[in-house]
Amino acid sequence: SRPPYFYDTWLQQKIAGPMVLALMPLLAAIAAFAHHRQGTPVMTIVWGVTFGFMFVVIDNILLAMGQFGSLPPLLAAWLPLALFATAGLWIMFTFEHTGART
Repeated sequence: SRPPYFYDTWLQQKIAGPMVLALMPLLAAIAAFAHHRQGTPVMTIVWGVTFGFMFVVIDNILLAMGQFGSLPPLLAAWLPLALFATAGLWIMFTFEHTGART
């Protein structure tokens, strides 16, 4: 009794779900590298938790939009993963190659 885009979004989210298992250690690595360079463990923990929390919130908002038909199912399920993976890799490579501090 639900529209097809609801189930399409659900299916795409189930397919994208295992990739989140690779994303969360990447977000943790950002915090670990920041701690290695900056040396303030409290801020490192705060940034790590903030990135993880932001992912969960944005992921749930976009999934809800996909289930209500506001976004295409493919975009709703994969966009948060793509955004945070791209941002995480960019941050890691920037800090590794420039020696920048967080």
